[in-house]
Amino acid sequence: LWRGRPGRVEVLNICSGKVTWIIDLVQKIVMITGSRSKISYPNPNIKEEGYWIGDNTKAKKLLGWQPRITLEEGLRRTVEWQKK
Repeated sequence: LWRGRPGRVEVLNICSGKVTWIIDLVQKIVMITGSRSKISYPNPNIKEEGYWIGDNTKAKKLLGWQPRITLEEGLRRTVEWQKK
């Protein structure tokens, strides 16, 4: 959340703005955490259909913000921060 003007709150997406397939995200998290978790697919179509794409246009416009690290690096940093 960002307060630009008194009484006004904006919701901003802080993201790459690129397509992120859910299966890729899960695989990266399992790899980074060293988890032995098995990935299962309750919906077999999720491999082909499940993706996210965030729009960071508002963050760029209001804050001049640009993504500077990859999703994988952001996940690594988050995992390391959680360990502290």
